[in-house]
Amino acid sequence: ILLLTIYSLLSSITHAQNQWLDSLRNVAAVQKEDTNKVWTLITLSETYKFNYADSGLYYGQQALRIAEKLKFDAGIFWSIVAINKSLYTLGNYALELDYAFKAYTLGKKLNQTYTIGWANGTLGDCYFNLGDYNSALKYYREVIKTAEEKSLIDLSSIYSAVVPVFIKLHLYDSALIYAKKGYELFKINPLLNNESDDGRYSKTFTYRFLGEAYAGKNDDSSAEHYFH
Repeated sequence: ILLLTIYSLLSSITHAQNQWLDSLRNVAAVQKEDTNKVWTLITLSETYKFNYADSGLYYGQQALRIAEKLKFDAGIFWSIVAINKSLYTLGNYALELDYAFKAYTLGKKLNQTYTIGWANGTLGDCYFNLGDYNSALKYYREVIKTAEEKSLIDLSSIYSAVVPVFIKLHLYDSALIYAKKGYELFKINPLLNNESDDGRYSKTFTYRFLGEAYAGKNDDSSAEHYFH
């Protein structure tokens, strides 16, 4: 009975999601090629980026084409961010880097907190995926700098997310320092540390990188605790 109930709930959720996606695709099909359509296509790209990355890439490139035609800089920038998420899933890191350079220039031009952060972060991700960890760290440090200056809510996850770079560079003390920084900020932030879906995701994210940092220090007991 329990399994049947779970399957029923999952089917209902999937059905609702599919209905929403169908509606979004229908909207995109009839929208004129303006900035609203760019945002609709970006949303579709973001939705498909993990499970159907080919579709995510397609919708992202459609958004980019229209944004470039309109000379809509914000649309161009966020289209590239969406495209790169699908390229990551597809494992096409070289093309991901090509797009990231374009986003980097445009992010600086837009000169907004999040475009600057994503411009650096996207390049950092690309270099990390390609195994150039020193270059990755260079751009991630810029993300941290921006987040610290603006006291962004994302700072705790940014601290945690840089842990794998330090581990790849065998900088295990730094990995643990930043994992703890992320954890301390997470604990005192009620917008992240709660029992909502987003809160549970944030908690899992924070604990995972604490576990990795302790594993890097060969503290297996602490690592196991946080992984559990």
